[in-house]
Amino acid sequence: MSDTITGAPSSGGAKKISAINEAVIRIAGNSQDGIQAIGGFLARLAGRSEQEVMTFMTIPATISGGASIFQVRMGSGEVLSSGDEADVLLAFYQHSYDAHMGSLKKGGIVLFDSDHVVAKPELEKDYHHVGIPISGLTVEAIGGTAKDKGKNIYALGLIAKMFDLNLPKLEKLIGERFTGKDPSILNNALAAFHAGYAHSLGNLLETFKFVDAQKKDGHQVVMNGNEAIGYGLIAAGVRFGAGYPITPWTDIMELLRRELPKYGGSFIQCEDEIASISMAIGASYAGRVAVTGSSGPGIALKTEALGWAIMAEVPLVVIDVQRGGPSTGMPTNIEQSDLNIAINGGHGDAPRVVLAPANVEDCFYMAIEAVNIARKVRGLVFDPPPELTCDLGLMCEKTQFLLRDSIDALINMNASDAASICIRDDEIDQMKAVIRKEIEAAVRKQPDRVGSLLKLLAVSRNLERIADMSTSIAEDVVYLVEGRIMRHPTLTAGRNGG
Repeated sequence: MSDTITGAPSSGGAKKISAINEAVIRIAGNSQDGIQAIGGFLARLAGRSEQEVMTFMTIPATISGGASIFQVRMGSGEVLSSGDEADVLLAFYQHSYDAHMGSLKKGGIVLFDSDHVVAKPELEKDYHHVGIPISGLTVEAIGGTAKDKGKNIYALGLIAKMFDLNLPKLEKLIGERFTGKDPSILNNALAAFHAGYAHSLGNLLETFKFVDAQKKDGHQVVMNGNEAIGYGLIAAGVRFGAGYPITPWTDIMELLRRELPKYGGSFIQCEDEIASISMAIGASYAGRVAVTGSSGPGIALKTEALGWAIMAEVPLVVIDVQRGGPSTGMPTNIEQSDLNIAINGGHGDAPRVVLAPANVEDCFYMAIEAVNIARKVRGLVFDPPPELTCDLGLMCEKTQFLLRDSIDALINMNASDAASICIRDDEIDQMKAVIRKEIEAAVRKQPDRVGSLLKLLAVSRNLERIADMSTSIAEDVVYLVEGRIMRHPTLTAGRNGG
């Protein structure tokens, strides 16, 4: 273990307990056996125990499942990576044992299912082997016709005993995992967990206990990067999204589909990639910054529509969750493979900014930044290996259009006069209540008048500067006028001059 603090041997033949600062645990088996569930329980336990945690996993590209790993690095201090070499390897099958012994530190512990794994004698001198018939003991623990289903929870009990983990918290996590299912499923899971915890660790002469972590302010949140991006988009005010399922973007899509309705939004699963970006562009044009996303192959299909969004100056956030490959590539393997298409993808002149988060926490804040930039420059934002938008030099960022007089009095105002308008702060709240009605009336009366359109831009700038940028009023006003006023030739001189 990293930074092990060894305790004195216990008397009476009891196992020695060593205090440790961190441990790297690699779980290897088949994905259909719940490998990811074990790692998820350990990661969430760390989050609820004031510890830091980083994880790494591989998922097979076959629907029926296949060889998979989940690596967890838990620590009482700062953890900045998921670790290179494992302290403990949990191997469920012979292929798991053979493929991952090289990832174990010299002197590390390999805990394996002796029902399916035969240890290699030449490796026993370098690694401490602990063989337990996990599959058979799981059947004995829960009985019934489930065979060895639940052996992942049994193995979790073994790991909990090895590291003296917090049992009540783990029991609560297991209960949360199976909430809403038949009570017998939860009872079987708890039975398997307690059976594993109660079982002897065989010839393991030492167990471990994490030193107490330093108390942190506030609550810790355990999430992956895709989840952080999804919640960041919601926090930024996004209320509409459209997409088509493709690994590994699908995680964000499923989160938004589940969470957006709680905030008055919606997420639409479309028939293909082109339809999804077209729907997102339409939603943005109608008054809300919308989001869509994909991975490399889907981004290629969206390219023409991306160019249209840039040309039309329609705010849009596109999430590109990269995967390996060319073409359809390797769906379940990650790679920084889309940088070129993010920067240069598309035909014609469409300069853009690329946003790429540095870590999981940065995913949350960069999603917010992407939405805010899209609002500010009325363009396309790619995140994460994201992309931003054309430079809108016509935007009057320095000139603050603030409303003082009524809409009717300003309908005939020209561009140069509008630049001098200002408002008292105490008038803003009064204007919000009637602004939507007045704007609609002004557009109906004189839709082609420069003065009325400029006035709408003045109102939108005022609301966007003062009100929350994610409120529906501000966005409705901004998007109502941007499509026309930004291209009105009469206004060009006024904007450049401002």
